[in-house]
Order: sequence, then structure tokens, then C-alpha cells
Amino acid sequence: MQILMEASFKAQRESVEREQAERQERIDMLARAVAGARAPRDSAAAAAHERTYATLLEYIAVSGGLELALSDEVAREEVRAALDSVFPLSSLVRFLTLGEQERLAQVEELARITVGICLFNRAVGRGGYALPQGAASYLPQAHRLQRDMERLRGELAGEVAGCAALQRRAAPRPARDGSGRLEDDPASAAQRERAQAEAVHKAVALAACEGLAADLGAGLDAVGALEAELGHMQLAAQEAVGGASAVPKEVVMPLFERMGAIHSALHEELRLLVVRQRLYDELAGLSGGYVTLLQRGAKARRPGRKTPAEEELAALAAQEASWPPNQPPPALSGEAEFVEGPAASSSGSVQRDSASGAPSAATAAAAAYVSSLALAGFDAVLLVQAGQLRRVVPKLGGVRYKGEVYGFAEPASLAAFASDPGAAVAAVDAVIQRQPVLARLLARWGSYPVLDTNAVLAALSAPLKVDFGCQTPVHFVERNIDHKYEWNEWALRRGAPA
Repeated sequence: MQILMEASFKAQRESVEREQAERQERIDMLARAVAGARAPRDSAAAAAHERTYATLLEYIAVSGGLELALSDEVAREEVRAALDSVFPLSSLVRFLTLGEQERLAQVEELARITVGICLFNRAVGRGGYALPQGAASYLPQAHRLQRDMERLRGELAGEVAGCAALQRRAAPRPARDGSGRLEDDPASAAQRERAQAEAVHKAVALAACEGLAADLGAGLDAVGALEAELGHMQLAAQEAVGGASAVPKEVVMPLFERMGAIHSALHEELRLLVVRQRLYDELAGLSGGYVTLLQRGAKARRPGRKTPAEEELAALAAQEASWPPNQPPPALSGEAEFVEGPAASSSGSVQRDSASGAPSAATAAAAAYVSSLALAGFDAVLLVQAGQLRRVVPKLGGVRYKGEVYGFAEPASLAAFASDPGAAVAAVDAVIQRQPVLARLLARWGSYPVLDTNAVLAALSAPLKVDFGCQTPVHFVERNIDHKYEWNEWALRRGAPA
């Protein structure tokens, strides 16, 4: 899955880069056409000026995200009116006397100002048909995608926890004869192995989903900040214009130019939202495709009874509720330091604000704490001792060792790690060497460059090169071989004339 998701990321990144390169090439071509236009002769001045002005209008439409003006006459006239208000056709005469670099600078500024005027007209209710919806269309789509990601993240986190519960339930048990040895059977061992494989698969999908959700959250924050600044600029422009028929350019033009720049940034975020949606669809398709142990247990469940995984999770939740928060371990190595975690938090619980429905401050603090931990927030001791991928319980606190903070899912794991952190980390690296798929999941692939999926993708996508050559003899030797020579005497007699 890691290779497939990285391949999807790489394909989407290359698609965006290719699209941006093609768009930028078109923008540069139009800009050069305007900046390189020559002053026409008197007999053809009017037609030449109109062609240059049309090219300038096309440049503004493409660079400002007003592509509708290229195909819709109403939108085109609206953008032309906005351009004409700040740069009428008669201004081309003086514009063509400037140097090429100065023309390029003015063309870029004109594009931003024209878009800003269109935004102002839409704000006061006198136009805006050529403009895309911007945040008005971005926010609903982004919030819907965010809800989908949160739902998928909850499902994947539940499946990872369920697989760990199945591993715990199928662990070897002490013998009944009181000898102290552990009893195991092939069926339990096979179930543990299958549950561990499914846990790794779901955990990889969970890590990818959390990365996408964080990226989308950053995009939402950026759009919110840009939209707030755009609203502030629109209010400032409305106050500056008021009911006056003429306003000094030095007052409103900087406002219009900044509004145009903000619109370009919002337009790019809308493009990225499409990419995030594609990646989410790809991830949702890769995270399933087979019948899991949890699904088998749900099908075999009797009415009114819990599945074995649900019973084990309920027992773990009851134990977790009894653990005191931020209890230091009994023994702490000299190189280690105990770090307190968010006290009002528990693993897997998502508390929401009653008014907005968003995750509460305690849940957000716990999520931020877990994301800052080493090993992607998984318990190192349980991974080594039982092969379980269990997310930490934040209220237990953590241990800082060599600049990284490690969290734990049980007090016993905290005590075992704190007594000898070096041995625990070395044991994790040994597990990663046996199961390389864990390197990226646990954020340890930096220690193993050979396991970097980017290097694997580069090797897979690069053209295959092989050595090929042909040998030519230098000294030719005549062999004088008669290929029709017949050695059989009876064959020669049969061929002799009678």
C-alpha cells in the first residue's frame, strides 16, 4: 500500500506540475506577445491596437483565473469593462513607448488590479459573473471531504485497535497445571499472525489518511485567513470609493491589486482541493478489498452478543479508565526524562463541542500530543513484545529519550521502557529490520535509506538501462569449409551415374 499511495501522490504531483507548467507557458507567451508588440503605423494603428488589447485581455483572463471570459461573451465584456476603467484602449499608445521589462511589470500589475475590480463589483452587487465562486464553493467541498476523511480515519483507527485486541485475546495463556509455562496452539498463532498483518495494512492507511487530513486542515486554515483578508480589503475599498464618482488611483489601486493577488491564491487552493479529493478516493479504495477478521467476527456474532474484539476492547477501556494520569514510572534511566501528557484524554475517544460539532479542545490537545510523539504515536514495548500496533494513551505521559518523546498504551509499557530506553529502541529497530514495511509507518525510514519508498518509486519509474554491444573480429581467418561435403561412401555411390 505504501508503494501504491506514494505512486498516487507522485502521479498527482506530476499532473499538477504539468498543468501548472502548461498554464504558465501560455501566460508567458501572452505576456511576451503584449510586451513585445511594436508601435503600428498610422494606417493600421486602430486594428493593431485592438489586437494587442485583446491579447492583454486574454492574458488577464488566464493569469487571473477568469477562464470563463474566454468562452462567454457576457463574462468577457465584464472583464473588459474592468480593464477599461483602469487601462483604456487609448493608453496603449503610451504603453508601447515603454521598454519590454517595464511593460511586463505593468501587465502583471494590471492583471491583479483588473481581478480586484471584478471582485469589488461582485461585493457591491454590480457584477462578478466572470469570477469563480472561490471560498463560496471551496468551503462546502472542503468540509465535506474533511468529514469523509474523519469518518475513514475513525474506521481505520477502530480496525487497528480491533486487530490489536484480537492479538491480545489470542496470546499464549499460562498452563492450567501451574507450571508457569505458556500454552499456545496453531490456530491462535495463525490468528495473531493474520491480525498483525491486517493491523499493519490498516495502520499504513491510517497514517496516510491522517497526513491527508492534516494537509486539508492546513488548506482550510489558509483559505480562512485569505478570505478574512479579502473581506477586509473589500470593506476598505468600499469605504474609499463610497458614493464618489472619481477616486484617486493611489488610494484604491493598491487595494484592488491586493484583492487580485488573494484571489489567485484562493484559486490555487481550489485546484489543490481537487487533488486531495482524488488522493482520498484512491486511499479509500486501497484500504479495503478483502474480508477482515473483524468482519468475520461480526458475521458470526450471535444476536445480543459482542464479538471477541469488542469484548477485549471493552475490557481495555475499563482498565484505561482506572489508570491515574501522569504517574511517573518507578524506575527511570539516567538518560530518560518523564514528560506529562494531556491529563483529560483517553485513547480513541473523540469529544465534540455541543455547539459547533467540532472536536473539543481536550481532543485536539490529545491529537496534537500523539502526532508529536516518536514512532507515529505507537507503543514501542507492545510492538516488540507482542507485535501489537496500539496507539498510546496520552494521559499516561511519555518518556523523552535522545530528543524524542515516546508514548505508551499501558503503564507496564511505560515502566519497561523507562528502565532501559536504549534496549527498547534497539528492539524496535530489530523489528523494523524483520518487517521493513514498518519503517515508514513508524517514521523510522530515515535510519534506513534503502527502505525509502521514494527511492523505490524512482527506480521503478526511471527508464530501464542495460549494457548492449556487438563484437567485430579484428583478424579474419579463412576456414575453407565445404558445407556440401559428403563423407558417407554409400551415399556417394547412390549419387554416382549408372
